[in-house]
Amino acid sequence: MAPLWKPGHARRRIGLALGGGGVRGLAHVGVLRVLAEAGIPVDAIAGVSMGAIVGAAHALTDGYPDNLIALVRQLHISSFRALPREGQAGGVWTSVRRLLDVERFLVNNVFSWGVAADANVAALATALTGERRLEDARVPLAVVACDLRSGEPVVFRTGPAALALQASAALPGFFRPVEHDGQLLADGGYVGMVPTWVAREMGTDIVVAIDADPLSAVDEVQDGLHALLRALDITSERYKTALLDDADVVIRPDFGGPVDTLDFSQIERCIDAGARAAREALPAITARVQARRRAQWWRPW
Repeated sequence: MAPLWKPGHARRRIGLALGGGGVRGLAHVGVLRVLAEAGIPVDAIAGVSMGAIVGAAHALTDGYPDNLIALVRQLHISSFRALPREGQAGGVWTSVRRLLDVERFLVNNVFSWGVAADANVAALATALTGERRLEDARVPLAVVACDLRSGEPVVFRTGPAALALQASAALPGFFRPVEHDGQLLADGGYVGMVPTWVAREMGTDIVVAIDADPLSAVDEVQDGLHALLRALDITSERYKTALLDDADVVIRPDFGGPVDTLDFSQIERCIDAGARAAREALPAITARVQARRRAQWWRPW
């Protein structure tokens, strides 16, 4: 691909908004790979949950993405098939298993902070970034979390990267929230699954959003719990749609079917889906860059 600008010429700044989605968020690895191959620079990254983890690995660490993939494979939580979901086969054994999963989920959250070991995400964040700080990133980096006490977003731009990542990925019901500076921090997806507003506030001219957690239609709603979870998903999707309206380009990977949020056996499938979607989006990104450049050229002042 021919370069979109000549060396030494002014160009528009490109920011990425990397959304959450558990293992599906590893689609961001494929997106970043394709952008690099196409010679499209990234000037800022704002991430939520897995999007924050991928963004930090890209901007702060050596050996990316192999180091990230190796660490994610060590998350031993995929054996928990959490709660009703689309695409499950019917039958009595499916119903029994779902009942046992729900019982385990409820018991663990009544007597503790969740079904997964507290150390999983914290250990991954520390192993990935060590003592590095967000302000040390090669690309300006922002990590978004949610303060459960105030209900407000918390955007980390400085400070220990491991702390910010642990907070941003602390999925309620599964991982313990993070106590920090009087706040109780949890998964940033609850204040916006794709942080386009943060990428825009980082001084970028073109925001490319990657939505790795699309809402798909379902054939049926199986019971009251499924109805509740489905309603929450719909509410989240409506808010996310408003955030995506602020993006210049939206990339939506197609995973070819349901992928459980915590099923880390699907890593390569998710990365490949991100790469395919990014290649399809390259013409739109190029058009945005060229349109911005023309608009700047024709300004009368």
